[in-house]
Amino acid sequence: QAVANGTEAVTWTATVKDANNNPVNALNVDWKGDNANVTLANSSSQTAAGVATMTGTSRKAGTEIVTATLTQQQRAASAGAVNFIADISSAEIVTLKLDRPVVSNNGVDVTTFTATVKDANGNPMANQTVNWATTLNTLAGSTSVTDASGVATMTISGTDEGDATVTATYGQSVKTGTTTFIGSFNADWVINGASGQYKTSWFDEYPGLGFIAVAPTTGPYSLVSSGAQNTNSPLTVPMTDEHGNQVVVNFGGERSSYCSTRTFNTTIGCASGPNAQAILNYASADNSGLPAGVYHGVIRFAGMSWGASVPSFSYEIAVSLTVQ
Repeated sequence: QAVANGTEAVTWTATVKDANNNPVNALNVDWKGDNANVTLANSSSQTAAGVATMTGTSRKAGTEIVTATLTQQQRAASAGAVNFIADISSAEIVTLKLDRPVVSNNGVDVTTFTATVKDANGNPMANQTVNWATTLNTLAGSTSVTDASGVATMTISGTDEGDATVTATYGQSVKTGTTTFIGSFNADWVINGASGQYKTSWFDEYPGLGFIAVAPTTGPYSLVSSGAQNTNSPLTVPMTDEHGNQVVVNFGGERSSYCSTRTFNTTIGCASGPNAQAILNYASADNSGLPAGVYHGVIRFAGMSWGASVPSFSYEIAVSLTVQ
């Protein structure tokens, strides 16, 4: 075998003899390999003392079978496969990726980090150990081994909130990535007219994500696979006016994906991948008996994936509602 670095060469030797086992000189030998990534020094050579040689190099890992053919006689022989291997001396972590830049601190959800190790010519390095460390929460292990594609993975989970900077180290090569652990989102929503709408950011990292009400907000408390399209789930929220009087205000909740908008607690996904957004709607027509005034309250709900044992995060939206 040889290192696929473009300089370390393999030498193939063809020995040519006649029927009486005498070396034959000055015969042309044609050389051809079966791997386009391997560069042979020439396409032909001549025998000297019955021997013709050819060298070849490669920058890409792989196997090469070389065939030597006597030009005039068209008699051929093939050598055994030669293995060009990745260059460990130039190997490094070329990329470090993560699937969830934001992840729940519920101790169950995980972010997966993926380190790819290749040599200077882009050849994947298999069976190499990558070391891992984090500044927050817990990794599944301290090391992992690259597969045939040069990829090593590591997961992280935990209950602490904040940024976790994860470091992958291979030899002298070091790369870092950051995932943010959160438990809740907080937002403000001001409604001054006869209607209003609030949309959360998109959640692209949670397959089968739907939304459930959290007391004292009432609404759907469990998930369904496929709710009705373009339909609000009723949500009721206790709110207080400027005189301290408590009332119950009606809202509606929907769950939008890239392919449909359905009831709040729907979890059905799209072929394009996981994506979900919570939409909250207010309409004065749903609150016809609400006296004029300014009301304040908090809509509480949680995001949870289908089949999960606990929610991934909670949401608290402080609402200021002015009724004319």
